[in-house]
Amino acid sequence: MNYPEELIQMIWKCRVYAKLDLRCLHGEPVRVLDPGIHNHNAGPDFVQAKLIIAEITWVGHVEMHWHAKSWYTHQHQKNDQYDNVILHVVWEGECDIKRKDGSVIPTLQLKNYLASTVLPLYYNIIQAKTWVPCANQLENVPAHIKIQVLDRLIKNRMEVRAKEISNVLGRYANDWERVARYLFVTSFGTKVNKQAFSRLMDSLPSNILDRYLHKEVEMESLLFGQAGLLKQDLADSYYTMLKHTYSYLQQLHQLTPMESREWLFSRMRPANFPTLRIAQLAAVFTQFSRLCHLIISARDFRELQQYLATLSTSAYWSTHYRFGTITKVRETGLTPSFLDHIAINCFAPLLYAYGQHQGDENLQERALDWLHQIPAERNTITAHFGQFGLLAQHAGDSQAQLQLHREYCEPKQCLSCAIGVHLIRRP
Repeated sequence: MNYPEELIQMIWKCRVYAKLDLRCLHGEPVRVLDPGIHNHNAGPDFVQAKLIIAEITWVGHVEMHWHAKSWYTHQHQKNDQYDNVILHVVWEGECDIKRKDGSVIPTLQLKNYLASTVLPLYYNIIQAKTWVPCANQLENVPAHIKIQVLDRLIKNRMEVRAKEISNVLGRYANDWERVARYLFVTSFGTKVNKQAFSRLMDSLPSNILDRYLHKEVEMESLLFGQAGLLKQDLADSYYTMLKHTYSYLQQLHQLTPMESREWLFSRMRPANFPTLRIAQLAAVFTQFSRLCHLIISARDFRELQQYLATLSTSAYWSTHYRFGTITKVRETGLTPSFLDHIAINCFAPLLYAYGQHQGDENLQERALDWLHQIPAERNTITAHFGQFGLLAQHAGDSQAQLQLHREYCEPKQCLSCAIGVHLIRRP
């Protein structure tokens, strides 16, 4: 098997090798005081390393290769960036390597100092055909390592979300209220209709939406009309009234609606039909106009949920999931589980991103705290991790699991994962 260079970098970074009596190929003793900072950009693999070689203390760069001759293959001897390399760490040291000025760089051959189990353990993990590479070994990972991984990854996931939100903020000319509405609206779509809800939000200029806040009929007409869901002829008086109202608003504001085919209804519970969700959105915009202020000023996300739990759609939707089809009378408010979904996908990310934008770490910590108070999500990924011994105690953990699976497990980036490193380096 051809092993990736990342493996030898991990061995060096995590000091998996035997640390005593290290010697270069020509016998010079080496002591590693600091392996350096892992450089993910162009240039040597580790910078600012601190080593003692032949009783002399050196501070500089360390370069890694499986074979020493790769130094010349990559033309490092001609590159000024590599003049400050103080140690060449390799698996096979078949030749001396030199700087641009011709001076020899000490070479450490790591295979002389590595336990014989490391490469087979890596091979077994990376070649595994299980759901995630380490699935059958997760139970062997100590609890504190799992906790550390999840704690780090929830922050990582929130940083990713904050970057996404920053892009939306730029698109909306630094209007945080529009950003809050966008996140709120797209969270209503869940995974299936998220893109359609995003398109709906983008199709409605903010000034037009603002104009009809607190006007129930006009707001529903705008949202359903722009969604492309008022193009049919139905024998339904409420539908006809919305259609006529939208026709007037469309002409007044020169609006272009979406296509109805963009909305998915199949294999979906009626409570998640986009028609009912759009009606609920209209109720939110009618009754709660300043979403961003509401989210940012809330000390407890349960306050937000209590506010939203009181909303009511127009009476029509208590007997309909779709236009023209009557059902039994029921409540049309947002359920506690759906409000948790909104908190995970809108409230917490917005609060974190706003705190980052304002340089307010208290807001960022509050956002993380909110995720720790919400029950863990239930989906295929969290269920599989739970089955193999990585349990989610709250939404912070389940969000971290999603990040772990996407960023590390699927692309098999085990060498960048603390769980993978632990399994490879264990005796």
